[in-house]
Amino acid sequence: MDDVIVRATGLRKTYVSEGSETPALRGIDLAVARGEFVFLAGPSGSGKTTLLSILGCVLSADSGSLTIHGVDVSRFDSTAQARFRREQIGFVFQRFHLFSALSAVDNVCIPLDLIGWPRDRARERAFQLLRSVGLEEKSSARVNRLSTGQRQRVAFARALAADPPLILADEPTASLDAAAGANAMAMLRSLCRESGTTVIVVTHDSRIFSMADRILHVADGRLVESSES
Repeated sequence: MDDVIVRATGLRKTYVSEGSETPALRGIDLAVARGEFVFLAGPSGSGKTTLLSILGCVLSADSGSLTIHGVDVSRFDSTAQARFRREQIGFVFQRFHLFSALSAVDNVCIPLDLIGWPRDRARERAFQLLRSVGLEEKSSARVNRLSTGQRQRVAFARALAADPPLILADEPTASLDAAAGANAMAMLRSLCRESGTTVIVVTHDSRIFSMADRILHVADGRLVESSES
């Protein structure tokens, strides 16, 4: 595959609790190219959320290798993981994880503040992104006064703020109805197509499967199938 942004080989992860071992990943191999829109699908407990967490440098695999945007992150310690994910990965969470007392623009500025952008430049970038998701007129509104769909768009803008090569989304349509979910994913795909950003989405929502370039099916800690949408 040309221009691979994410390459994982033999990823394994086992959770240990009170002497009991629960394998979560049993040797995952995958490669995702620049600009791909890829879904991870599978039942609860299949390992897809663990896989997303490892790809996001939130968890470390027990074994195997992982390269993201040309960087081998397999042996990063927690400090290096935190720095890398701030600079190279955007996140969209199921429940958005926005700061409800802050304005939309201030929420979008947060990842830029964390990597040291000057405040004026960060706000200019945030306004630009809110305009691109149709929320220019809501930029000064506190997010607790926005609709669910509008908060989702703020979350998309925040994920794109630092222009990361990779965005990871965990059940991004779970809080939306069918029409709103489809519209939100179409918007995310369009924005990422323009920038060449790679997107990996964990989802149970079969209503949006047609939007994926590929669907990777996960079961019992393994990739069992890959299909074109």
